[in-house]
Amino acid sequence: MTNTFATKRKMLQAFAILSIAILFYLFEFVLQVSPAVMTSDLMRSFSLNAAGLSGLAAFFYYGYTPMQLPGGMLYDRFGPRIVITGAALICTIGALLFCIADSYAVAALGRLMMGMGGAFSFVGAFLLASRWFPAKYFPIITGLIQSLGCVAAVIGQVPLVSVVAVAGWRHTLFGVFVLGVLLVIFMPIVIRNHPRNMDVPKHKPTWSEWARNLKMIFHKSQTWICALYSFFSWAPMTVFGALWGVAYLRGVYPITTSSAAEMLAVVWLGVAVGSPFFGWLSEKMGQRRIPLFLPPILGFLGTCFMLFLPMSMPLMLVMLFFFGIGTSGQSLIFSVVRDIHSPKTVGTAMGFNNLAVVAGGMICQPLAGYLLAREWAGQMADGVPVYDMHAYKIAFIMIPISFLLCAIFGRYFVKETHCKPVHPDAHHH
Repeated sequence: MTNTFATKRKMLQAFAILSIAILFYLFEFVLQVSPAVMTSDLMRSFSLNAAGLSGLAAFFYYGYTPMQLPGGMLYDRFGPRIVITGAALICTIGALLFCIADSYAVAALGRLMMGMGGAFSFVGAFLLASRWFPAKYFPIITGLIQSLGCVAAVIGQVPLVSVVAVAGWRHTLFGVFVLGVLLVIFMPIVIRNHPRNMDVPKHKPTWSEWARNLKMIFHKSQTWICALYSFFSWAPMTVFGALWGVAYLRGVYPITTSSAAEMLAVVWLGVAVGSPFFGWLSEKMGQRRIPLFLPPILGFLGTCFMLFLPMSMPLMLVMLFFFGIGTSGQSLIFSVVRDIHSPKTVGTAMGFNNLAVVAGGMICQPLAGYLLAREWAGQMADGVPVYDMHAYKIAFIMIPISFLLCAIFGRYFVKETHCKPVHPDAHHH
């Protein structure tokens, strides 16, 4: 009796710990994509054009991207409980700064801090899942976390539109900030670094060992090929899904912001469906290359039709779904990273690969904003610049190109591992 009680209690504790880590991931994701439904409000509040707004939104990625590499190292040294609580605190302070900002500089600092803190959420949830749950559940949990991220993106757009319309963007983000405060209070109470009986290495890795691992990773050409695949796979999402998609759909159809956000939710649905599906297909086929090649090809076709052919609304929804499917190869490429690196370096290798995924936001969001601003025909509405279809086509041409490059890397350059570890060390573990 006491034994089953103890097991149940341990399972409940594991679920509570993972749940609060996932809540932080959802919180960070809502903050990341929220500018998409506030484009006009933010442009009005800070007197910005497309280039200025894209630059402001990209500050999130300037904070998020560089923190990917030391993130794993900090977790190994100090444990998830301290690191994840500190990261949530930084992220929450960033949200507060952003919603009270009266200048571009303060708003940019807020976005930067949200990104720096948010950078720890994904890895933190993965790490706690790997410590608190049996290994056989890990692929299911990682797929679930990925799909929940897409749910958060939809929350960060669809319901948020209505709240922004009623309360204004500042009050809305203040509400999100309050949720962040609650998270920060509960994290140290709920989270434990590992189960009591778990054998955790006493050895704390040093920065010099970490640097040596980095060197080993960077010497592998496959590291860079996987990173390029990741970059080109997710860059379209940072431009369209996380920033300009709602504004673009309002330009194509005479619809409200909330209807456009609902349409854009189909993109995230595509990612949520595609990510676990192509992971399953890869294991079923015992191959990596074909399942890496298929999504970006669908994304390429979908975006070409979407941008260059007149579309009825139902057809546009199909193309938006293809767009989302197109980016879903980026979760499968992490399996390739796991296949080719030794267990000693795989954590750092995954951090570097995640850096490549989010670098798209750092580079492509400002580029798209610059192109939109350059092609602007001078039209204004409610004191905000309005961009025509021609401007969007020029700015978005990078999307099909990105998908095409991604497909080429997946098909011809990524090493076929047949879903098995190919690193000499990996067989001994």
